[in-house]
Amino acid sequence: MNKHAAVAVVGGDARQAILAELMDQDGHTVSVGALERHSFNKHEHIRSIADLKTGLSEHNIIILPMPVQKGENQLNAPLSNASHLIGDLLDCIAPGTLVLAGAVPFAVHARAVRNHLRLTDYLTRDELAVRNAVPTAEGAIQIAMEQTDVTLHGLPVLVIGCGRIGSVLSAKLAALGAKVTVSARSCGDHARIEAAGLSAADTRRLSDVLGGFPLVFNTVPAAVLGAAELAKLPADALVIDLASQPGGIDLAAVPPAGIRIIHALSLPGKVAPVTASIAVRDTIYAILGEEGIL
Repeated sequence: MNKHAAVAVVGGDARQAILAELMDQDGHTVSVGALERHSFNKHEHIRSIADLKTGLSEHNIIILPMPVQKGENQLNAPLSNASHLIGDLLDCIAPGTLVLAGAVPFAVHARAVRNHLRLTDYLTRDELAVRNAVPTAEGAIQIAMEQTDVTLHGLPVLVIGCGRIGSVLSAKLAALGAKVTVSARSCGDHARIEAAGLSAADTRRLSDVLGGFPLVFNTVPAAVLGAAELAKLPADALVIDLASQPGGIDLAAVPPAGIRIIHALSLPGKVAPVTASIAVRDTIYAILGEEGIL
């Protein structure tokens, strides 16, 4: 990387603050906004944007958080001392500006298009999804260890879905000695699961197998566990839902007494914020390279 960029890093949690520090260390010109609760004292070159409504128009590259939105219309900014309407912020950005954000809802994307902003959702990038799979899997295993009173070694465990997270998670569980079954829909996926030395199940017929698993991880962002499926679980089962909203559990389903459900979202930022920030940084550098900026 022989070029440097000037960027504004706005909003977000510790991952976004660490991202700003990483980019500063790499020699880029970095300004930050809506991150007042994070101290950048060790990074004297990082400049604070005092007024976002006027300051954003001065930047050609703006990095917003992942997820970009909290609630219906607020910028996701837990480290800010104030709340910010995301639509108002987009209206303050100059047309043609490159805006990078994660998990962008349709309304935000539409607003950006209307304002002639070049918006890219970096969470849709395959390299970021792959890099995030490891801290997500490790965080999920940590939760399981904390929330159960038995070892994972020898425990029958079901992983629903064999995508990036499901594949990494099932391999790590197997390495710990768990008796892992992975569910998928296609015959090809079943073959890959079995080639990895694991048992395969059909995601469309979960009710047939759920009774044998005191621990279930879901990675599928669709309602694969409804009332009928939850009723098949052992009486003291733990379900850890890793899927992005709306998750993998039917919102209308009431789990039977004794069944515990944990919605574990944004695990990379919670269990490994530095690793998560490095993954975001590398993905952003790839995007800036494609744009001819780096």
